[in-house]
Amino acid sequence: MKLTRRRFLALLAGGLAPLTLDLSFIEPYLFVETSHISITLPKPFTSTLRILHVTDTHFGNSLVSFVYEAVVSRAKEAKPDLIAYTGDLVSKAESFEDAVSFVEALASEAPVFVVWGNWDHWSLGGEIGELKKHLEDIEGVKVLVNEGEAFRDDVYIVGVDDPYLWRSDLSQALSNAPDTCVKVLLAHSPQIIGEAAGKVDVVLAGHTHGGQVVIPLVGPLFVPLPSEYRRFLAGAFFEDGTYMYVSRGIGMSLLPVRFLCPPEVAVIDLEES
Repeated sequence: MKLTRRRFLALLAGGLAPLTLDLSFIEPYLFVETSHISITLPKPFTSTLRILHVTDTHFGNSLVSFVYEAVVSRAKEAKPDLIAYTGDLVSKAESFEDAVSFVEALASEAPVFVVWGNWDHWSLGGEIGELKKHLEDIEGVKVLVNEGEAFRDDVYIVGVDDPYLWRSDLSQALSNAPDTCVKVLLAHSPQIIGEAAGKVDVVLAGHTHGGQVVIPLVGPLFVPLPSEYRRFLAGAFFEDGTYMYVSRGIGMSLLPVRFLCPPEVAVIDLEES
């Protein structure tokens, strides 16, 4: 059979259609992975602490709400002691109310601690304080901006503003942290590890989206980190006595696609050795 130009284009289109469907709909919205991580710490606990880690929802960039509904469902299933939400809540200012409704749904399952990401600042600008007010009007929600708060007698939650935009102040955030507590640091960008390693017990971060689009044998097309931190793409790391988990997150920025890098929520159990 002669392969005409028209036949070649038809075959090419037939091959690209499933790929396009996966990139733009199936992978971004229909497959939210739940990662389960256990971290054993040398400090004593009154009991195991379960954290649900949510990040990079990017409200305003998603076409459908399936993925957000799935995250709330995972929160119900996991029964966490607290929920860590590590930034990039919104990508567009007009999606402000969607983000607030989502946090309210999460807060019905467990206390929620929030830190800002770069897109929160870029999309909201001076209105970011208004989002903070709306979030903290929800019972059980705290936005941490270079500050910390005791969660239990043995656990202190620390939150910094976005390290990617050089807004973090870890020293200030740790200023009231008791030495004997387990310190859990929430930061949007994993580059905070350069400063936090050895000073806190656990870091939870996002920002990278795991690369968002990962090409076989090539790797991610883009990693939004300074070169010395690009190895902290996704997953678990241990640096100078500090554990860090970097989540691929939920949403998308720039291009509304994912490839070989599905959305993720993480269930993290902190346990006594």
